[in-house]
Amino acid sequence: MAINALVSRLRPVVWARVRRRLGASQRLGCMQAPDLVQEIWFVLFKNDCGQIRSWDPSRGASLEGYVGMVVDREIGNLRSQSSAKKRAGHFVDDELGGQLADAAHDPEHLLIEQASAQRLWSHLMGSLPLRGRDVLVQLCFEHSTPEQAACTLGVDRQVVYNWRHEIRKRTRHFLSRQGDARLAQRLNCRS
Repeated sequence: MAINALVSRLRPVVWARVRRRLGASQRLGCMQAPDLVQEIWFVLFKNDCGQIRSWDPSRGASLEGYVGMVVDREIGNLRSQSSAKKRAGHFVDDELGGQLADAAHDPEHLLIEQASAQRLWSHLMGSLPLRGRDVLVQLCFEHSTPEQAACTLGVDRQVVYNWRHEIRKRTRHFLSRQGDARLAQRLNCRS
């Protein structure tokens, strides 16, 4: 009963803050406003309402104000995570990843995709100089972050970013020449 009263009291605050932080787009990456609201409720109630129990009225904020600050912080964290994913150069975004998972159940489709990916890999390994191949292996095969790849290869992080950009450019060019639109759509090759 008390939880229902608490949720009823805080629901307008959570929704208003989410809408205000998202602005007109009502999206954050692949998450829409209702998904973000659910994420906020999870944060507020996990660990036996630990986030709500952290509220201290003697610090001057009302419960609604405190929850509003938590909402702002969590959306800020999610924005940072979304930006970090983009900077880290994930080749497959979340939405396309789901499509790939669905396609994985079709053996014929899987074989076609594997053959296309192998042709692309062979092309890149054959056309890149040694340093570019090393970066490609670190980012795609070892699944290293650019920072980890730079440390492993003993180069500046910017060198890895530059090679990543070149690899993406060569990937786009190869796929456009091959007419492999299906694989091109599944790869996140934006610079």
